[in-house]
Amino acid sequence: MIRRNIPLIDLPDKWLLLSQVEHARVSFELAEAWGGSLDSVVCGPNDQNPHLQEVRQELLSAILHHDDGWASWEASPPLDSEHGRPWSFMEIHRSQALPLWRDSVLRAYRLGPLAGWVVAGHFAHLLRESHEAHCELSEQWLAEVDVWRDEWLAEWRSLNRPVHTADLAEECLEWLRLFDWLSLWLCCYCPASLGDQRCDAMKLDTGNLKATPVTVTPDSEPPDQGDWRVRVEPWCFDADRLELDALGYTVPAQQYNSTGEMAKSRSPMRLRWTLMPG
Repeated sequence: MIRRNIPLIDLPDKWLLLSQVEHARVSFELAEAWGGSLDSVVCGPNDQNPHLQEVRQELLSAILHHDDGWASWEASPPLDSEHGRPWSFMEIHRSQALPLWRDSVLRAYRLGPLAGWVVAGHFAHLLRESHEAHCELSEQWLAEVDVWRDEWLAEWRSLNRPVHTADLAEECLEWLRLFDWLSLWLCCYCPASLGDQRCDAMKLDTGNLKATPVTVTPDSEPPDQGDWRVRVEPWCFDADRLELDALGYTVPAQQYNSTGEMAKSRSPMRLRWTLMPG
């Protein structure tokens, strides 16, 4: 679960709680709309190669569902007993997170071996980059998932599609990571009004992807209709603009004794963004 301060200051009035599943949906909509002249599997709607179309659809499904393992946990989120507040996904202990990641990975595999391989690789990368990478619990989790990834990549490649290469699988993993990060930036930090801490521009690191590095910059004030403009340079989506939203709920920023007590104070809140050329 994403727990975001409203406003974006150290002592907020409210917390905005957004589901990881909702964040993943935003990731999917970004990936589905990505296009233009960029040469990549995720912008292949105009490519008539049926094998690439299959890869594209499985990748998009993986992006859409990569956090599905969080759903049951978020239905009744436990509270941090010290502060009486819902846990952020960045705070929970690995003993809580790893079973949720494992469930997400297994759910993704039901979509196809590439989807399972990509989602498993995404979480494995996060774990290996964390300060808890070398604890016994993490090493056991990585060992299990690494075996699955080897099996699933071999299964995907055994389909004998001419495009099923290890390089293409790695590219799919990098695309999932990119759209996951862009969605998290939107959900965690943007919009930010003048009274908030600054929400700086972000430059997406496209790494080894066949894409130009992209800078996204939020406008400082919303337009009249209440959504928030985000400038994207260079423009990399098929449409002239891209409208996105995410539905969560707010609760007063205070100490709670139980999840039930917190649930009584919930109010729905929808974040809206309009992505536009820079």
